[in-house]
Amino acid sequence: MRLQTTPRRGARRRPAHVAVGIETLEVRAVMSASSPTPLLLGLGDVPSARAAELAAAAGATLGPSGAPGILQATGSSAALKRLSVALGSIPGFGYAEPRRTLSVEAVPDDPGYATSQWGLGGAFGVDAPAAWETTTGSTKVPVAVVDTGVDYNHVDLFENIWINQGEIPAGVRAALADVDGDGLITFYDLNHTAADGSAPNQGPGKIVDVNGDGLITGADLIAPASRGGWSDGDDGDADGYVDDLIGWNFVTNTN
Repeated sequence: MRLQTTPRRGARRRPAHVAVGIETLEVRAVMSASSPTPLLLGLGDVPSARAAELAAAAGATLGPSGAPGILQATGSSAALKRLSVALGSIPGFGYAEPRRTLSVEAVPDDPGYATSQWGLGGAFGVDAPAAWETTTGSTKVPVAVVDTGVDYNHVDLFENIWINQGEIPAGVRAALADVDGDGLITFYDLNHTAADGSAPNQGPGKIVDVNGDGLITGADLIAPASRGGWSDGDDGDADGYVDDLIGWNFVTNTN
């Protein structure tokens, strides 16, 4: 069975420290912060040279923030306040926000995570969260599974199942939207709900929830085209396996 997993969809990471800008009117739980808190400056139409002059006059220092187009101002609380007021009085200025460090708890909440037979966590596991600190996967990396199969309708797996792009019927492909812009049509795209509540990739001529379970899964794709699925009897990618949309069952020689 061939499938593609995209851990970024379902895998969650252990606590990580991420520097972000927080608007002063927002209320969030701040786990830690430097004191005094630096300011992140989006200069907008204010030239950086002018901002540097105002910072010097206020007794603050400007430097890179680590994010493109955003400067960081450091200094005493009073100096940063003076700089914020001075910049705020200039038409076209963007924003000044305190820099905070948030701790994000993002390990899986699945009760079987620590004790699962796959050893993702726990004392004798593979320490998957350490890997997730570096990457949580990509839709462009197919993972081949040679085993007795996979439950491609499973709630934890269905969005990560590989879709054979060459087997998507040409007429259908032209009507589908690559929602996340990764260059592929994935189950994430097919299950996407737009802000207005519509499902842009679902419906006649696209994909239909053939089995009526409320999700678009592999079962819907391999259903006959006459019922709204994508199995049209055509070997779209000319690999010798007709309608191998999500892989191939070499025991029963079917899709």
